[in-house]
Amino acid sequence: MKKKTWLLALVVCLALAVALTGCGNKQAGEQKSTASTEQATGQSTGQPAENASQQPSTQSTAPAQEQNAGQPATQQQAAQPAEQGATGKTAGNNQPAASTTKPQSSQPAAKPAKPAQQPAAKPAAQKTPFEDYLYSMPVRFLPDVAKGVTAVYQFNLTDGSKGKYYAIIKDGKCTVGKGDAPATPTLVINTGEQLWLDMATGKVNGTLAYLKKQFTIQGSTDDLQEMKKYFKPYGG
Repeated sequence: MKKKTWLLALVVCLALAVALTGCGNKQAGEQKSTASTEQATGQSTGQPAENASQQPSTQSTAPAQEQNAGQPATQQQAAQPAEQGATGKTAGNNQPAASTTKPQSSQPAAKPAKPAQQPAAKPAAQKTPFEDYLYSMPVRFLPDVAKGVTAVYQFNLTDGSKGKYYAIIKDGKCTVGKGDAPATPTLVINTGEQLWLDMATGKVNGTLAYLKKQFTIQGSTDDLQEMKKYFKPYGG
């Protein structure tokens, strides 16, 4: 009887032990299941990862802020102009190059200056009738006839275009001019302008005019006759 009681008590103890062991395993399984569920929920929501990333970032930012805060104000101010210069340089490089071509003027071309008006040339003084006769003498001169002849004729006009003129024959040439002869005259003729021209053209006989003293001479009458043959007739 005692032996059976002991065995029954042993069985009961074993059953209690098994029951306790089963309850412990069940609680441990529930805890593991709960932990795995929470872990899976945390991964799906991203909270652990966020916390993990935020913590290093905060830690890395904090030293940087502390380092910036620890830098002197002079370095920070120096950094600002450098950044501004770099920005200005970039902006300058982006600007288009200024055109060096000058815009064409829209003003009309200047009119060429008018040439300065030259004073009108004075009309050549008209020759007197006697001057026409005198200046025709070199053209009418006969050098072959007057070869070896030297003569100086002085004309003094007493009326008409009054004045003094001369004619010179020398070295086969005849030269004339106005005024007194440059050499001593061979023959001086004092006459009126129109009278002499009429005798030159044959309208008046020179010998009769001389005899009537319509003109006078200083010199030889032979020189007066010879002078006529050294020139071609004057047509007037």
